[in-house]
Amino acid sequence: MRNLFDGFLYVSISSALLSVVFFFLTKGKGQSVKVLLVLLFDALISDTANEIYFRSGYQGDLIGNTYFVTQFLIICQFYVLQLVEKRREIRSVMISFLVICIFHFTYNQSINEFQGLFRLLGSAIILYYAGYHCIHIYKTRPTKNLFQFFPAWFTAAIIYYFSLNLLLFVCANYVFKNASPEVGVIFWGFHNFNNIVKNILFAIGIYKGVEGR
Repeated sequence: MRNLFDGFLYVSISSALLSVVFFFLTKGKGQSVKVLLVLLFDALISDTANEIYFRSGYQGDLIGNTYFVTQFLIICQFYVLQLVEKRREIRSVMISFLVICIFHFTYNQSINEFQGLFRLLGSAIILYYAGYHCIHIYKTRPTKNLFQFFPAWFTAAIIYYFSLNLLLFVCANYVFKNASPEVGVIFWGFHNFNNIVKNILFAIGIYKGVEGR
């Protein structure tokens, strides 16, 4: 069973490569799709480093927490590009979130511990701007062209991924502290599945979304 979930983990990590391949095969790359490329490389580097970290005998969530913060900032930058009327607000949120994280990790809770509360907060903020972006698309885009609009695919992937992960983050602290390691591996397997679906949606968005890049 453990080998099965380890294999699932590697599929999750490598699934980001599909979007990277489509990125280099497509033409007309604008700022929005380049932000996605940065997000994909951030995920690949973090997931690979995290696997090496644990294989080397280290424990803790240093890399996972760092990745969540960088992921939060990159996704917010995407919405800075998409939501002109919200740019100043989103940039202020990015700076505030980063400053709060630094103070929290320095004086309150070690960055090496699983940061369930901050992941909940960050996910909620991202979902707010993703939802706002959905309304923005509805008001400004012709429905018939929606499947060719790259930002719509990006936001669909974000809403799917972070909505389900909110449920995981709510339960994560209890599971990791009280359940057996085997249960923890199975529990986190749901996150890996979400990650695979998210990356597939990203890949489809790059391939089909010829507009709004």
